[in-house]
Amino acid sequence: MTLIDRLLNLLYPPRCVSCGATGATLCERCIAAAPFITTRTCLLCHRPQAEGARCYACHELPSALEAAAALCDYAPPIEIAIKRLKYRRGRAVAPALADLVVDRRLPSWLHPGATTLLLPVPLHPARERERGFNQAALLAAALAPHLDLSCDPHPIYLRRARRTRPQVGLSSEQRRQNVSFAFACDPSPAIRNAHIVLVDDVYTTGATMQDCARALREAGAAHVSGFTIARARYAGGRSAK
Repeated sequence: MTLIDRLLNLLYPPRCVSCGATGATLCERCIAAAPFITTRTCLLCHRPQAEGARCYACHELPSALEAAAALCDYAPPIEIAIKRLKYRRGRAVAPALADLVVDRRLPSWLHPGATTLLLPVPLHPARERERGFNQAALLAAALAPHLDLSCDPHPIYLRRARRTRPQVGLSSEQRRQNVSFAFACDPSPAIRNAHIVLVDDVYTTGATMQDCARALREAGAAHVSGFTIARARYAGGRSAK
């Protein structure tokens, strides 16, 4: 935190985005109440599975995304914090959410590696202009120092090639169709033979990350995994957001 930030905090103490308590963007009481995930699940169907990979039933299904993990279930107070970040221009929430990884057990594939690179799931340019930022880019940049990983928060080679309708309210199949071939990636030395860890706020069915991973693999990435702050409990059947 810079000196200016410290002075601003003295003059205008931050308030918890969940409960309103003064002193921090996400207070200690709300962090203690956060629904941290203690078991890994299959990235496709959410069965318990080590390291967030595919379970025995989903192992043979095609998947460009090799593994996925999340810190918390998508429930209060984390749900409230993510909504503040996305819909109320709460940029300060991103570092507070990234701080949640401290002292947490993380999957082995998220540990530092010479060819591991954090990349945010891109927004369509029109939607990013409307929102004023890409929340995934803010999270990726805030997570990088905690994870000791390289990060490219604004990769010009990875983009959302077409604007899609919001995934909220869509069924699993509708989600897959909505984002099918929505992403494109140009070949780049930055991703060739690299392990890419895609960063986003919430993992629901995995359809968005799957298509983003497809584009990255086609452009030369060796491995693609996904990491999110929260994982939504999805009732629409096997996961394919």
